[in-house]
Amino acid sequence: MIKNQSILIVDDTPTEIHLLIEHLKHEYAIQVATSGKAALALLEGGYVPDVILMDVVMPDMNGYEVCRRIRDQKHSQQKMDVIFVSAHDTVEEKLAGYEAGGSDYLIKPIAPDELMQKVRLALKNREARKRLHDEMESVVVTAMTALSANTEQEVLVEFYRQCLTDLSPEALAKQLIHSLSRYFLIASVQLRSAQGVVELGEEPGGCPPAGKRIDLSA
Repeated sequence: MIKNQSILIVDDTPTEIHLLIEHLKHEYAIQVATSGKAALALLEGGYVPDVILMDVVMPDMNGYEVCRRIRDQKHSQQKMDVIFVSAHDTVEEKLAGYEAGGSDYLIKPIAPDELMQKVRLALKNREARKRLHDEMESVVVTAMTALSANTEQEVLVEFYRQCLTDLSPEALAKQLIHSLSRYFLIASVQLRSAQGVVELGEEPGGCPPAGKRIDLSA
C-alpha cells in the first residue's frame, strides 16, 4: 500500500512515540521529531506533513510555542493541522492550544479509536481547505484575465494586491465589482465553490442594466 499522507509526531517520550507509531503506521507515513527544535528544523528543511501530533510538555520548547512558530512561518506549514497531545484535560489548557494555532486536542492516555478519528478529520479538513484555495485561485486568474484586457494596469495591480490579503469568496466578488466600476462598468458576479454560491451586484437583484451584460461567473 502506498502511503501518500504523512504524520509528524513531535514528542520527547519514547513510549509515547512508539504507541502513536503502532496505531498509525499501517495507514500513514510517519516522521518523528524528539524536540520542538528538531520539528522546526524538519519543516524549515522542506518536509511538509499533512498532520502534526504535538506533545505539549517538552524540555526545550513546549508544544504551544512550537505551534506558534510554525504559524509564523510564511509557507505551506501554516495550513497543516496541529493536534496537541497532553495529559492535562482542563479548559485552560485546551484554550491555550487553540490560541497557539492548534486545531484539536488529544488527552493521554490516548484511545486508539479517538486518535484515528481525529487524524482522519484533520486530513479531511486540510483537503477541503486546499480545494477552496485552488478554486479561489482560479477565480483570481479569471478576473485578472478580464481586467488585463484593458490598458489601465494600475487597476489590475490593485485587484491582485487585494486578493493576496483576502481570498474569501465575498472579498473577491466585492473587489472585482469595485475594479470593474473603475472602467465605468456595472457588473454582477457569481462565484461557485465548495462553500456555496456568492452573488453580488451593484443593482438590486445583482444584474447589470439591459444593453450590456458581462459574464464573469467562475
